[in-house]
Amino acid sequence: MKGFKQLSGYWLGQRPEYRCVWQKDFYDHVTRSNRDVGSQARYIVNNPVRAGLVTRWDEYPYSGAFPHDLRDILASASE
Repeated sequence: MKGFKQLSGYWLGQRPEYRCVWQKDFYDHVTRSNRDVGSQARYIVNNPVRAGLVTRWDEYPYSGAFPHDLRDILASASE
């Protein structure tokens, strides 16, 4: 992760049109149960809401993955 952040940070620093700054560290979490997955998924999809980009997670156009629907993932994970 450190190497990726260093190389991508350098690349982004050479391009003033990108205003991206990596935070100092990263956080990892061991997923132990389906309950953990649901909690983590809800936390991640709400990042744009916390950033003030949208009022609801499903309004953000860049959430999810091509083969999966986030609504299905969140519904199948226990709370």
